[in-house]
Amino acid sequence: MNPDDSPQFQPSEEDVKLWNKQSFDYAADGTKQLITIATGVVTATAIFVKDLATPAARVATVLGWSALLTSIIFGVFVLFSLAGNSRRAALVLLCYKLDTLF
Repeated sequence: MNPDDSPQFQPSEEDVKLWNKQSFDYAADGTKQLITIATGVVTATAIFVKDLATPAARVATVLGWSALLTSIIFGVFVLFSLAGNSRRAALVLLCYKLDTLF
């Protein structure tokens, strides 16, 4: 059987919209979970930082906080980017629909 003879799957416009929405939702949910975990770890270690006896442990803690705070900041940027891309996609779809009407 020739591969060109097989029927090709053509997703409908509704399928593509649903897949795009789901991919944005999954990305947003994953980012929110990572932000929550990083915030929780920073908070938990901030509570017990006075119990760290050695200066090396405190340096390691500060380095860990730096990495986690960087993760939180970039996570917020990702959420803003997802919101902007979602809005941009909606505007492109709206322009396409308006163009097909006229």
